[in-house]
Amino acid sequence: MFRRQVNAAIPDEHIFIIAVRFEGDDIIEADLDISATHTGGEMMGAPATGRKIRFGVHARGRFVGGKMAERWDRADFEDIKRQLTGPTQ
Repeated sequence: MFRRQVNAAIPDEHIFIIAVRFEGDDIIEADLDISATHTGGEMMGAPATGRKIRFGVHARGRFVGGKMAERWDRADFEDIKRQLTGPTQ
């Protein structure tokens, strides 16, 4: 559900892969740089602002039988919220 909200809020999301690491046959990690424009729906309590945002994500996934069984993403949500609601620069 969260992913659908993000896709709706920032429909022009661009993902740049900084690094990819593998642990054995079942774990993958990636560092991502994401840039987008908040033109869609609400995101983190803020209505569409039209602001450009940029943030990093560390993603980790575990695979079982060739399919993703678990996924974890870590981002600085306070920084994202500041970019959406704070003073413009």
